[in-house]
Amino acid sequence: VTGQLIHAASDQHVWAQTYDRDLTDIFAIQSEISQQIAKALSAALSPQEKTRLEHVTSVNPEAYDLLLRARQIDRIGNDTRQELLTQEAMLQKAVTLDPAYASAWAALSWVHSQIIFNGVDASDARMAKAREAMETARRIDGENPDVQQAIGTYYYYALRDYPKALEYFERYARQYPNNYLGYFLTGLVQRRQGRWAESLANLKRASELDPGSPEHARNLMISYAGMRRYADAVREQERRVRLMPESLRESFE
Repeated sequence: VTGQLIHAASDQHVWAQTYDRDLTDIFAIQSEISQQIAKALSAALSPQEKTRLEHVTSVNPEAYDLLLRARQIDRIGNDTRQELLTQEAMLQKAVTLDPAYASAWAALSWVHSQIIFNGVDASDARMAKAREAMETARRIDGENPDVQQAIGTYYYYALRDYPKALEYFERYARQYPNNYLGYFLTGLVQRRQGRWAESLANLKRASELDPGSPEHARNLMISYAGMRRYADAVREQERRVRLMPESLRESFE
């Protein structure tokens, strides 16, 4: 594995180091190399970051692959019925393959909550599935950031408890300031609360951290349209079309 540090603005090569290991447990290798790179760069790790790096778990590789595929559908999709049900099937298979995989249980709870929120299935049985997957994830690894997200999204999407959801999302944003997700989810809840300026600031920050995601362009477009900033809304929709040139739906809208 070769670790590289490149100054993005100038494309200047700053640092590189190659690490040779036997491929026995890829997740243990990932943790070890992450710590060595942080040390080589003299990075100051927070206690939470250090704990996460040292907390190595054994994960079924096929379950991990299914989790990544489901996340990618969520990242670039439109939350259609078919997309949500496809994610559910993938994640159900992931937790069947690896019942102790907290992140997969967390993602499964997220999808169940999204299915409720988007009106695909808001039955009591679906609510129970969302809650049970979330509680299973918390029981396995309550400090896992994926699990914290799942708890927040359960309060947001399933229960519509916006203040409680914000507690989890704002805490995540503070703990992981370079991850777009905390800002993105915080911005979504604030928009539901009518806090347009605060919401827009968080959604823009999420887009800056993850500029390749069409989902951020879509939500910025929605916010700008709601604020009657139509020129900005058109600009974001055009950006989404560029990110998804194969989508007839995006070009039509």
